[in-house]
Amino acid sequence: MHPNLPSPTPFPVTTCVTAALRLLAVCCATSAAAAAGLDEAGAIALVSATASGQPRGGYEPCGISADGQLVTFHSESRTLIPNDTNGIEDVFMKDLRTGAVQRVSTSSTGAQWTTPAACKQVTPDGRYVLLQRDGEVLLKDVQTGTVTTVSPAVDAVAQNTGYSAGSVSDDGQLVAFVTVPTQTYLGGYQWVNNVPARIMLRHLGTGALTTLDTDNGRTADGEIILGHLNARLSPDGQRVAFVSSASTLVAADTNQSPDVFVRHLATGSTTLATSSSSGVPMSGRTPLYKVEWANNAVLQFDTASVTSLGPTGEYLKNLDTGALQLLLEPADGDDAVVSADLSKVVFGRLYGSGFD
Repeated sequence: MHPNLPSPTPFPVTTCVTAALRLLAVCCATSAAAAAGLDEAGAIALVSATASGQPRGGYEPCGISADGQLVTFHSESRTLIPNDTNGIEDVFMKDLRTGAVQRVSTSSTGAQWTTPAACKQVTPDGRYVLLQRDGEVLLKDVQTGTVTTVSPAVDAVAQNTGYSAGSVSDDGQLVAFVTVPTQTYLGGYQWVNNVPARIMLRHLGTGALTTLDTDNGRTADGEIILGHLNARLSPDGQRVAFVSSASTLVAADTNQSPDVFVRHLATGSTTLATSSSSGVPMSGRTPLYKVEWANNAVLQFDTASVTSLGPTGEYLKNLDTGALQLLLEPADGDDAVVSADLSKVVFGRLYGSGFD
């Protein structure tokens, strides 16, 4: 740790939850239990089951509504719902209160698709599901069944092969996604983008499409990285967080390493998130693998090595105050999810016998 910088404040660890191959929902509060139709706090419900309660295979949950009632997940099961005959993985939504299961990965007319779709995010009310399929980014309105193609045509962007879904605002009216540029093979299992990857925004209300100026058009001078893990919209859609190797987005970015940045969409200003509580930019090179919003003001990211910010671990950055907080070190656990009020954190911990 840098000797002249204060240590980030450790985050109080309060909760640890585990996962299994079959999807289970753990109800953690009495009010949530009632909303989900469970009898008491701590009750466990099988999500990957038919409407009549018959267990089926399920994996890779995508999201859960804020009231704990709707769970969205992937499954290769052919018997979760009637008439599932496409023979591919689909995206489903389970209503824990009624037991009803519906397939999300269908067209606006309800027809099943013949190629898989990946679920990327669900809005807190469970109404909108962000999907990626065949290089396109799609938004499904579960209430109306309407599917909107958010991304433009592939050839609308030069040297582009498709798009990777990023995130959707809580109201379902703004979607961020990333271009997937053509590449040149350098040998030795190394490829380089021919043009920089770009973050694009689709405004559903107006249909307007915006491209963020996160570079100067030359890959040698840096670009956004991490693909679909990038372009993370704040819940209110006012800010977008991203990881970039560019060194010209803010002043004093001299670490020659990727950093986490936040673009304020209303003002166009850019903030360096990988900085100390006093605003000193991070020094030291480290991969950055995770960027998520805990709430509209607080951003979560992780580092893979020791830097001037502190030890390897997961951090919280308050964009309003600038305060930096250490959430977890590797010895504590990883894959953390923080509650919006910052009172609890859910994480995994690896022991010699497996996950605990």
